[in-house]
Amino acid sequence: MTHPVSEFIVTYLNWVFILFLGLNLYQRGAGEKGRTKRFATLYLAVVAFCSVVGAQGLIYFKLSDWFLLPIGALLVAASVVFRARLFPFRLTCRSCRKRLSFQQMLFIDANLCGDCSAQEEERPTPS
Repeated sequence: MTHPVSEFIVTYLNWVFILFLGLNLYQRGAGEKGRTKRFATLYLAVVAFCSVVGAQGLIYFKLSDWFLLPIGALLVAASVVFRARLFPFRLTCRSCRKRLSFQQMLFIDANLCGDCSAQEEERPTPS
C-alpha cells in the first residue's frame, strides 16, 4: 500500500520543523523582549513535529492516509485552543495600525512600531 500524502508530509514537513527550530535559535538574539515569540516558534515546531511523527507512524504501521484526518483535526483543535501562544505575530502596530517591519514582527513582543514604542518608553510609569 502506498502512502502518497504521508510520504509528502514526512519528506517536506520535516524541513518546516527544522526551519522553525532554526528561526527559534535566531530569535535568541532578541533576548527578553522577544521571549513570547521565541516560544511561539518552538510551539509551532512541536506542531510540525507531531504532524511528521503521525505521518511516519501511518507509514510504519501500514495504515491508510485517511487516518491523517483525525491526527490533523487534533492538531488543528490544539492550535485553536492555544492560538494566543502559537500566533503572537502581528503585521500591524497594535496602537496606530502602521505596518511593522520584519524585525519587529518576528522578534519584538510589544507589536509596536518605532514611533509608538518610543512614545511608550517616554511615558512615566505610575508609582
